[in-house]
Amino acid sequence: MGYSTIEAPSDAVAPRSWQDEVKEIAYSFAPLGFIAFGGPQAHIALLHAQFVETHGWLGDDAFLELLALGHALPGPTSTQMVVAVAASRGGIVGALVGPPRRGRWT
Repeated sequence: MGYSTIEAPSDAVAPRSWQDEVKEIAYSFAPLGFIAFGGPQAHIALLHAQFVETHGWLGDDAFLELLALGHALPGPTSTQMVVAVAASRGGIVGALVGPPRRGRWT
């Protein structure tokens, strides 16, 4: 009786380095710094559209948990959400890279 081996599919995705993750976070958040108008409620809707619906980084349940956490913390909820979404994708380094440097989210 022979044993079969399980081979990885030829189109398998190689693990990404943390540098690639940080670049992806920076490139994903950069456009939001230029189009985020309308106040915190609009920013949260943009974050949902970008990172739940488009990129699939978070599910709806995880996004709502981060939103509840953002409401509980002091400061603008949209700013808390930006840091939380970036941290959920890239850890502490992602949280430092994610928030746009130009303009404000408040």
